[in-house]
Amino acid sequence: TNDAIYGVASTTEATSTVYLLTLNYNTNLLELRKSVTPYTSWSVVTLPVGIGNSPAGITSDASNSIYITDYTGMYKSANGGTSWTTFHGDLNPNESSFSSPVYEKSGAYFVVANGSKLYKSTNNGTTWTLLYDFGSEQVISANFVSTKILVTTYTGVFESSDGGATFN
Repeated sequence: TNDAIYGVASTTEATSTVYLLTLNYNTNLLELRKSVTPYTSWSVVTLPVGIGNSPAGITSDASNSIYITDYTGMYKSANGGTSWTTFHGDLNPNESSFSSPVYEKSGAYFVVANGSKLYKSTNNGTTWTLLYDFGSEQVISANFVSTKILVTTYTGVFESSDGGATFN
């Protein structure tokens, strides 16, 4: 297709599933597509009610759940996209826009809210702690590489080797 890909996530079960979060240029709406090995065909998965066409992110965790963010909230599916629950805990979705969800192997979840604030949850998204505020820097993505957090903004890449307490 001619759609924009916003993110890719994969699961770890024996028949590894790959998910693509895309923007369909014909409908101007987000779509979630999935395929299992050998990835020769793709099916469209129903997204949570309320997700529109805003920039979004996707990740998966060790339990093979998938997580999607957009400007309206954070959502989790533990069954391949058949059903969805909200995943924003004590972050107010009416006061935040969400992007760049990341799951870290230790069991922590990270998300960017309001474009510049990096939050962390260590209790499955029930509560979130502000790790770092990038101020006027607009965060494009946040990722883990080994033990470091890398955050990309429009002006550069910031690195943290202390769990997000400081960035260089």
